[in-house]
Amino acid sequence: MERWIEHLVEPRRLILEWRPPPHVAHRSRWAVGDLRRNEDGAEFRYFEAQDLPTLNNGRTPEALREAGFVGYPAFPWDPRRPSGVFRERALEPFLRRLPSPRRSDFAAYLARFFLRPGAPMPAFALLATTGASLPNDGFSLVDPLDGEATLQDVVLEVNGARYYWPYLSVPPAVGSRVSLVPEPTMPHDPFAVRVEVEGALIGYVSRLQSAAVSRWIARGVAEAWLVRVNGTAAEPRVHILAQVRDRAQRPVA
Repeated sequence: MERWIEHLVEPRRLILEWRPPPHVAHRSRWAVGDLRRNEDGAEFRYFEAQDLPTLNNGRTPEALREAGFVGYPAFPWDPRRPSGVFRERALEPFLRRLPSPRRSDFAAYLARFFLRPGAPMPAFALLATTGASLPNDGFSLVDPLDGEATLQDVVLEVNGARYYWPYLSVPPAVGSRVSLVPEPTMPHDPFAVRVEVEGALIGYVSRLQSAAVSRWIARGVAEAWLVRVNGTAAEPRVHILAQVRDRAQRPVA
């Protein structure tokens, strides 16, 4: 069954995530800053030194610098002191990461993310759904989600798939129903959520999104399906589509 995002929600905040380049031994992703909507459009800030360990499993600003992080090109970064808030045209550098709507293949680009061409596409919603990632710089945007959402469709990348996917005896097919299972004993993330297909672990919901997804599970409002598997054999990228349907939003039988 073909699935599309039918209920697109525009978040107020996106987290900038960075993954070190291939030559770095430990390539775990880092949450390095956030982009927020405001009355004038948007503002960007880097997370301060005291916030980085909380958001990154205890890792320090020194470890971030040693991994090769030098900042996002549009916004100067100095790990030794707070950088303040960037308000001047803060949204534009991220929008430039997306293809132009005037391109002939823009509709195909939207379809890759299960977005129907022609549907209303607010800027923050488009950045959240696509991640605004480029092949070579390691940056992407992550929607931390709203645990109290009542009606929303969202595509989530499955973290850790490269560790679990190659060992599945029978890889699940695209379209398979996915189970979202809390794992509160996971070190560093009491809100950890396992992603399973027929009992087989295929990875985890991003730590940046797990608190909200845990809340959806507790409320009994979320269902999910496997919708895309790409990447390489060594580093598969697996995505699921989660649907939030509060009881008040469900049709009466």
